[in-house]
Amino acid sequence: MKYILIFIIMAVAVGNAQVSDIVKDTIRLDELVITKYSSSNYRIRDIARRGKCYAPDNLSDASEIISLVDNLPAGELNSIRFYFNEMFDAYKRLPQNVTDRDFELLLYRVNDNNTPGERLVHETMLLRLKKSHTGGVVINISALGIKSPDRLFIGLRLLGERGKNDFYVDCLCNGYDKYLTLFRDSASKDWNRRWACAALKIDVSVAVKK
Repeated sequence: MKYILIFIIMAVAVGNAQVSDIVKDTIRLDELVITKYSSSNYRIRDIARRGKCYAPDNLSDASEIISLVDNLPAGELNSIRFYFNEMFDAYKRLPQNVTDRDFELLLYRVNDNNTPGERLVHETMLLRLKKSHTGGVVINISALGIKSPDRLFIGLRLLGERGKNDFYVDCLCNGYDKYLTLFRDSASKDWNRRWACAALKIDVSVAVKK
């Protein structure tokens, strides 16, 4: 059975009718949970994508954005953290320009020519963020038991109307010579280089057996 996994951050009430009406078969997970790897048999390795400077991207012309993450350790994917609105908190300055945002997690295998291959996860994993949110959000995927490949495209699909919205995804603004970030307008369109975002600011957590 295909599930939609909805990650509720602290700003979203558990009883929100918009959440409960999305699909009948729904699994709700809190942002901070004990994973199946929380034992003495595993150690968690974190890979953090950081840079000398950062830039916001509101994806005004993109529905999907993904960054290539390589040199992942062998193990199983535990969690992924994305960051939002840290460089420019528009909600405090221009709240009329900001609305709540829904994103879907994207994981793609990497082809030999550094293009996205098949999707690694076919379950719909939905991330719902209130317009006032700033900072990181952890998506725990330990229950899926995904083997960690050496290289992986990780990103987000923006759901709903794009238009003018000052809700931003955090990106690195340097490192275009070593990072690869792609975007496309829809699932039927070709991927293109995202020069406005050198790389998504993300943390990847991998569970490695001792």
